[in-house]
Amino acid sequence: MSAAANADAGVPEQTSAHERYLERARDRDEPARIRSVRQQYAQRLRGRLADIRSALRTGIVENDVFGLQTEALVDAPSTRQFEFTTDPQKVEAARRWLEKQLENEVLTEYGGENQYIERSYLKGIEDAQRELGALNVGSGEAAASASMRMPVHQEQLEQLYSRNLEELRGMTDDIARDVRRELADGLASGDNPRTIAGDVSDILGKVDDGTPRAAMNRATMISRTELMNSHNWARLKEWERAGVEKVDVILSNGACEQCWAYARDAPFVASEAYGNLPIHPNCRCVHTVWTGD
Repeated sequence: MSAAANADAGVPEQTSAHERYLERARDRDEPARIRSVRQQYAQRLRGRLADIRSALRTGIVENDVFGLQTEALVDAPSTRQFEFTTDPQKVEAARRWLEKQLENEVLTEYGGENQYIERSYLKGIEDAQRELGALNVGSGEAAASASMRMPVHQEQLEQLYSRNLEELRGMTDDIARDVRRELADGLASGDNPRTIAGDVSDILGKVDDGTPRAAMNRATMISRTELMNSHNWARLKEWERAGVEKVDVILSNGACEQCWAYARDAPFVASEAYGNLPIHPNCRCVHTVWTGD
């Protein structure tokens, strides 16, 4: 981008093209247009948890890993994998198994250079550039994919990957702790395998009538929050790179009072708006370039 373009970008003048851009964005249910990416990420996370839940239930009920069934057949060394002398030993063995599955299926798979974080970030750059174009700012700008390879964006992506990992790690740590507690309580109470398996399954959760429950719900919230966060950071980074000084807010359809209250305080200094959106896990609002209107 030329120095002249940078100098003129601070508070650009409103244009008819930008007014049309804003009108279309406000008419959409989700201004960021990353719903499909969010849904894919949520489905993948929930799918991994469902696989672990199924394997754990199979182990407890069908394979009798704790040796609780008086007539259970011992037809392989792995059948009673957690059948130790004391209940604490059984729980500890189960905890190690669960933590390994959570590490492999969730943290290793989605805690690094997460493709969904990257795709949301790229969409944020694309939307930022589209809006700048509507304001006649930044002509000759590099393609979004090329812009994303710039150090300013790569450094930001690394931070977003780390944030996503910490959220996932918090979820898996809580799952392991809660499952350990349920196993210890169930064994101490003399519960049968099906009861213990049911209590453990409730922690990992399920999608009931289209609504994610327990850990499944937390996985869904993480996918929503982290991808909207990535998208909004990308917008701000690209606008700041273009010299934009202030930003406004595009509220999503059905925005809550919390989001409306935030929007009423606009405009915001672009460099100070990072992390403000999303305001809550279901927030679909985004920033937009402020034109002084």
